[in-house]
Amino acid sequence: TIPDTRSSRQAEYIRAILPAILFDPALQCCSTPASTPSPHPPPMATVVVSVYFFARARELAGLSSASLSAPASPTTAAAFRDAVLLPAFPALRPLFPAAVLAVNEEYVDDDMELRLKEGDEVAVIPPISGG
Repeated sequence: TIPDTRSSRQAEYIRAILPAILFDPALQCCSTPASTPSPHPPPMATVVVSVYFFARARELAGLSSASLSAPASPTTAAAFRDAVLLPAFPALRPLFPAAVLAVNEEYVDDDMELRLKEGDEVAVIPPISGG
């Protein structure tokens, strides 16, 4: 039989370049070295909180309560309002800054740090007038 020189040349070529492919990161197309950071940040941990709307806030939201996902990391009341509450209920925007928020029955100032936990209750309380 006549030896197949083409397949033996291919085998030699593969044996010659295989170490370079395995150990040269520039030639590795399908794997990422463990030390390379991911181009995407890790997902932010969230918690589900219950939001209750009172008086005019209830009318504008169209319901008396809702469940919303909020960041589990520390935030401020203003950041919660702007990043979570108002995007979900843009009709509430005219109530702020006069409306206040309460978390677990405690009023919170805009610059107050919040550490929301699963199941926390947030109340939206619009200004109340009367005599």
